[in-house]
Amino acid sequence: MDNLKIVTIALIAAFMFTVMPLALISNQEQLVQVTHEITIGTANPEATAKAKPAPTSTDYKLSINRGKTDIPIALTVYTENEEGINSVDFVSAISDAADEWDSHTSAGLVSEITEVSSRSTSVSLNGENAVFFGDYSQENVIAVASYWYNRATREIVECDIMFDTDFQWGDAKVDSSLMDLQNIATHELGHFFNLADIYDNSKDYLTMFGYSGEGDIEKRSLAAGDIAGIRKVFGA
Repeated sequence: MDNLKIVTIALIAAFMFTVMPLALISNQEQLVQVTHEITIGTANPEATAKAKPAPTSTDYKLSINRGKTDIPIALTVYTENEEGINSVDFVSAISDAADEWDSHTSAGLVSEITEVSSRSTSVSLNGENAVFFGDYSQENVIAVASYWYNRATREIVECDIMFDTDFQWGDAKVDSSLMDLQNIATHELGHFFNLADIYDNSKDYLTMFGYSGEGDIEKRSLAAGDIAGIRKVFGA
């Protein structure tokens, strides 16, 4: 959490009304929603000590050609959950995931994380980048990142990240039977930063590899291909 510039703690009641910014309303006809899902599948279950290969042209893929996220972003973490994850550990996992991306570019990707001690249950365009647990409708989907981009400017302007409650979550370094929160959060933030999934099973060492499973912590640290991708979007 050391590299993140600002962490704001906001204790808010279970009901919170969010006002959509006027600029977002006026440009809504230009906004397109895109959802990326990470699913159960072939994955390297453990972080390895071996050197990860140098990147090739197939080691990253952009979601939107010549697209870019409107940075710096602010994340709102809804910490109430039934997974047994306390608010400190929840925010820490998200912050560490953000720091991993931030450490490989000087662009300044994440400026603020706000903790909200309540629950968010739906993905919606409301001027807020929400991170929360929810019951996703499709089986075998571990988490989703759903973002909205402006077709005119090619900017990603908002993203919600939901971790599916169908799985048992926590710290897989402590218990390998759990789905690792930081691992999946790092992957999902990659989508917010305009990187798409990679499905080549020989590239399961990539953070943006599109499959995962319990015990997988490989995605916590970026591989050379992931770093090449984030620098393609934002520079070194």
